[in-house]
Amino acid sequence: MQHAPGKTPPPFPKEKHWLFGSVYNLRKESLKWFKFYADHYGPIYSISAPFVKLAVTTDPTLIKYILQENSKNFYKSRAYDLLKILLGNGLLTSEGEEWKQHRRMIQPAFHKGTLDDFMQVMIANTNKFQAQLSSLPQPFEFAHQMSELTLKIIAECMFSTAVDEKANRVSQLITLLNNKAIERLNATIPIPPNLLRYFNHAEAAAVKELDEIIYGMIRQRRADGGPAEDLLGMLVFAKDEESGDVLSDVQLRDELMTIFVAGHETTANGLAWAMFGLLSNTEAIEKLRAEIDAVDLEHLRFDQLMQLPYLRAVVDETLRLFPPAWSVGRRNYTDDTIGGFHIAAHTNILIPIIYLHRSEKYWEEPLKFKPERFLAANKKEQDRFVYMPFGAGARMCVGNHFALVEMMIIIAKLFKAFDFQVMDKPAVELQALITLRPKNGIWLKSDVRQGT
Repeated sequence: MQHAPGKTPPPFPKEKHWLFGSVYNLRKESLKWFKFYADHYGPIYSISAPFVKLAVTTDPTLIKYILQENSKNFYKSRAYDLLKILLGNGLLTSEGEEWKQHRRMIQPAFHKGTLDDFMQVMIANTNKFQAQLSSLPQPFEFAHQMSELTLKIIAECMFSTAVDEKANRVSQLITLLNNKAIERLNATIPIPPNLLRYFNHAEAAAVKELDEIIYGMIRQRRADGGPAEDLLGMLVFAKDEESGDVLSDVQLRDELMTIFVAGHETTANGLAWAMFGLLSNTEAIEKLRAEIDAVDLEHLRFDQLMQLPYLRAVVDETLRLFPPAWSVGRRNYTDDTIGGFHIAAHTNILIPIIYLHRSEKYWEEPLKFKPERFLAANKKEQDRFVYMPFGAGARMCVGNHFALVEMMIIIAKLFKAFDFQVMDKPAVELQALITLRPKNGIWLKSDVRQGT
């Protein structure tokens, strides 16, 4: 597509709050208004908001231009500035040469051979959860249970030799800071990140305590000289092949926080939505069980897991219909022209992945949970800028295989051993915050599956 010089900005929707603009609608009911604005104002439109320049695009060609073809002119949007209070300059928030170098150093920690070891951690912790499941009060809230489970998994994968109390406290502090980030992102009037420290002393205290624990773990691991089997050890001893550089303590802290947050929040929500999707389609459960009942799930290796096509299709369909990372954002360094419109420098451009994943333009019966659409026999050639649960372009999520493996293992083990029933009340609703969460949770009853 030609991006000819444009002189006018993308259209501004008329449907807006009299004071706070159209961003008010998106913050109140994101999914409804993304669809409405795209249907009425086209593939790229402006959003009026106090103190911030905003635009939205839902066109795969324009998204490719932003994330790949002209990516050098784009950097992370304002939302990532707010996350830096917790994550620092980790892979999610860093830019340029620093990001490239850290990506090279971190990528090996998520290679197939490493995932085989992490799979055993995932299996063991899921077994412990299953042993406790029968004793949970019925009904129970499933999303919370998945958050607890994925926290334990990422903590053990990251800090295998850490004292349990320290790992638990890290989890508590990160959860607190993550919730604070959500509050800031949803604020009607944005507060500049450099002023936030004057408004929230509790948050500053939590960051200070978190840093003391993490830096202590890093210093101890450097002094001990091992092990390198967990993520902390791998990153402590990681070396850039091009420069020979190693990560400083500050860089290590930021990357550990990024992996910790990304490695539990998105996966926990993905698992909650997988349960909800499967319970809406009994035929899908039958097909899943026909596949997993024939497999020894206790001793799976990565290559064996990837040979379970229906299980993988269940995860792929979950990430289509309920993408935990439901949007990405970029800003342009200099003035640009996108879709024939003028985009002023430093405009925040939001890409609502969930709109693309649920659009009838690209999917048949897009609101139905149908894993079959991802089986090889049915799979059409997909535009990677239409289906992008882990992002697209050079900055695709480095831990995507870790997340896929974790979801596949937990789904398989739960549905092999238990029957589940979703409660009618409270109603399950989508809530688009930093990640796509089930508002009011997902309440279930469980029974041990007969004959297993």
